[in-house]
Parts: sequence; C-alpha cells; structure tokens
Amino acid sequence: MLKSFIRRASLGNLAALLVAITATSIAAQSGPAATSRPGASASRPAAADRTEFASRLAKLKKEDVAGHVELAKWGLSVGLDKEAQALLRKVIESSPNNEDARRLLGFVRKDGKWVNQAEQDAQAKAKADADAKKSGLVQFNGEWVPKEHLPFLQKGLVLHADEWVTKEEKEKLGSGWKRLDMELVPPDEAENIQKGLFKINGQWVSVDEANKYHSSDATPWVIPSRHFIVTSTIPRAEIERLTKRAELTYETLRGLLKTEPAGKIRITLFSNIDAANAYAQSAGAGDHSSVWPGYVSEADPERPTVALYESGFGHLYIAHAAAHKFLDEVAAEPDKIPDWFTEGLVVYAERYADVEVRDWSIKSLVGRGGFTHVADLTKSFKLSAEDAKASQTRLFEVGLIVAYLATNPDKGDGERFRAVIANLTKPADRERAIQNLIAQPSDLDKHILKFAGIEH
Repeated sequence: MLKSFIRRASLGNLAALLVAITATSIAAQSGPAATSRPGASASRPAAADRTEFASRLAKLKKEDVAGHVELAKWGLSVGLDKEAQALLRKVIESSPNNEDARRLLGFVRKDGKWVNQAEQDAQAKAKADADAKKSGLVQFNGEWVPKEHLPFLQKGLVLHADEWVTKEEKEKLGSGWKRLDMELVPPDEAENIQKGLFKINGQWVSVDEANKYHSSDATPWVIPSRHFIVTSTIPRAEIERLTKRAELTYETLRGLLKTEPAGKIRITLFSNIDAANAYAQSAGAGDHSSVWPGYVSEADPERPTVALYESGFGHLYIAHAAAHKFLDEVAAEPDKIPDWFTEGLVVYAERYADVEVRDWSIKSLVGRGGFTHVADLTKSFKLSAEDAKASQTRLFEVGLIVAYLATNPDKGDGERFRAVIANLTKPADRERAIQNLIAQPSDLDKHILKFAGIEH
C-alpha cells in the first residue's frame, strides 16, 4: 500500500512523506546514529543518510528535475535504493525521456522506446522456464535438461558422442584415445582398431584368434553397445548382430514408456541350452527359462538378464530378455505388476512392434489355435514348464493384447492403456488403471481380433 501511495505522490508532497518515513525509521533504530558517508552499505544505510536525503528532497523545487536526479544518484551511492528508485520513478512520470533517470532504473532504448531490461530479462526467463517445463525438460544444477538425461547426470556422467562416460573418459576420448569394448586404447595404438585387431594379453590379434580366446567361460567377450553390455562366448559377429536387435527393443520401449534405465543393461548370452539351464537353476529363474529362454533372475534382480543363443530364435530371446530388464529398471515395484501385463509389454517389444515380425507372429498364433479371451488370459495367466508350448501361446496372446493397445490412438482403449503407462512408477494408481483397462473384456476381444485380422 505504501509503495502505491509513493507512486501516486507528487514531487512536492513526496518530500513530506519521506520525512515521516525517516522519523519512524530513526525511532526504530537502537544505538548511536551513523554519520553520513559516501559508499554506505547498500544493505544497511545509515539513519543519518535517510535524514539528509529527506531534508535535501524537501528543499528541492518541484520543477528541478536535474536536482531530483542528482539526489537519487546520491541516495543510490549510500544505499538508499528504495528512496532513490521511488524518486526516479516520479522523475520519469513528469519527464518520461529523462535519460539519466531511465538508465538508473535499468531502462534501455530499443527501437526508439524505453524498456526495462531487467524486467524484460525476468519475463523472458520466466517464459523460457515455462516453455522448458511444458516440453518435458527438468532442472539439474540450474539448467534445463531432457528428463531422460537426469539419471546419468546424477551419477556424474557426461555425454560424449551419444555415449554417457565419466569426465576422465571424455577427456581421454577428446585427446585421441579410442574405445575398444570396455577399454580405452591410447592414440599410439589406436590404428590397430582400424585394422580390425583385438588386444589379447598385450598382443594385437585377428578376430578369429580373439574369438578362440573368448570362447572360454573364463575369458568371454564383454562387448558394450549404446545401451547394453553383452557377455558371451559366441563369435563376436553374432554378438553384434543380436545386440542390434536388443537395441531396437530398447528404442521401442523408450518410445512407448517415455523413460529409460539409468545405466546400461547387462545381458549374458549363453551359447548352449545346458549352460542356460544351469544358470537358470542357480538364479531362481522359475518356469520362464524353460518356456522362453530370455529372462531375468527372480531371486536376484541384480544379476544380468539372460538369453540363449540360437540361430533361429536367438534374436527374439535376446529382445525378450532386454525388454524384461528394461521394464524392471523403470517401473516401481515391478514384481507387483500383473504377469500378463508385464509379459504383454515384453512380447510386444520383442516381436509385435516390428510389423513384419508381427504378421508372422499372428500367423503363428492362429496356427496354435488363435486368440482366446481377454478375461481368461488376464485372470489365469501363468507360465508352466510342464506345458511349455501352451505357455508360449499365452505369451503371444498377451503380447497381441498390448500390441493392439500400444498402437491404438483412440480415446477409449488407447487412452486407458496410456493411463497405465503414465503410472508405472505409482503402484496404487497403476493397479487401478490396469483394472480399468480390462473392465470390458468382451469389447477388448472384438477390437483385438479386428486389429489382428483374426476371424473368431
């Protein structure tokens, strides 16, 4: 209220007002009054300076614009910012183009008009912040960054050529070092990478020799990609081929879920079924490993996800394993998500997101007896090693449910599915959203069959 009154006051009665303010201020102060001095602290101007300011203001004639400006300058110099700024605002009311007063208040000329640069900067920042927040950016150390970058930044990592690395690694990579799998190679040896050689026990050897060395369980390949670290004893070219399929699965889920894990996913790729089964027993993998050998350890979530290498289905197994681990990393309490929904998301990413593989998968499902009913699948979904083929069929069916929902933009089924995805990190809301999603199972049946082109 006082501030608005000051703005309405004339130069004449402003002096009287400031005298009253000064008297109140002096009465409130304790201790001896400070003497007037140039350069007084801006945070604690001397009481005597306030008295002098008010006294000098009272003596100025209303039309003495230059005198008012000079007094304002002096007030600013001794820390009387509020009084000086109030005086300057009154000056520009009567003399709008007074350059000294305008500049002292932070105005600058733009396109022939006086604008307050500080206010404009503040407004521009507020708008930029609002736009950044609206576009999904989040703040980190005072800067707006993509939300998906936040987990990496919080770990102290930095981005280098689309790869999250430590600051030390970035410095080396910027000075000529080259990455070869998990190691950085100094500049004087980097040409060996271009030659397709690999360093084994201090010696650079061919890929055939390296494959032989890494075929042992004691010395497997450990190969990083953009989002994975794959450990395996199979030939390097096959690891790279299958890892590309895992990367496609990762991108599918990142696009669908609008989030991603905070670090690279570790995958162990077994070369034969015996090794995979032995690991499954030690890891407590349950029946899943026998139904579809791409899984995560139920007993120890910290273990790498696992897939079986096989020439015919290996690309699907590794995609399945990658999708499982992705979901485990980004969802809150993933073990509380209904199994049918978890496997549906995973199988969708594994096969139905790719149109060509989707068509093949639907034909395969028809050959196995076709699609049953949403109500039956969601109420009694279970994988059993005793009937692996029937369990595989159930996997493909719940995958088809999610395939329909994930590619449906309408405000009905699609909107309800997106509500589930939006609440992956909120278990209670997620559970309600899933129940709402399947509240009308018979309608879902019709829509899914139409989507898949299956006659029922």
